[in-house]
Amino acid sequence: MSPTINAVDAVHIRIRGTVQGVGFRPTVWRVATGLGLVGSVRNDAEGVWVQLQGRSAQLDQFADALRDALPPLARLDQLLSHAAPVDLALTDFSIANSAEGS
Repeated sequence: MSPTINAVDAVHIRIRGTVQGVGFRPTVWRVATGLGLVGSVRNDAEGVWVQLQGRSAQLDQFADALRDALPPLARLDQLLSHAAPVDLALTDFSIANSAEGS
């Protein structure tokens, strides 16, 4: 088996739009856990911040799966993703409390 097949990657995603007060964080949780990803999601003053970790193939599917599962009142204006350090201590996906000012 190739060592890259089960390699773990991580990304941070900034999401802007109508993403607060519309059931967006639970939707992110459902999509992420459905894809077998771990990490967290939280509201902050800029929108929503997502930390994701898992296999590259599942990470690649996340944005499209999220768009397909949007709550009716949500709107994505911007989704920016960048590579992040892997944290092997992450074992599940959580919905974090909103940050101050959000």
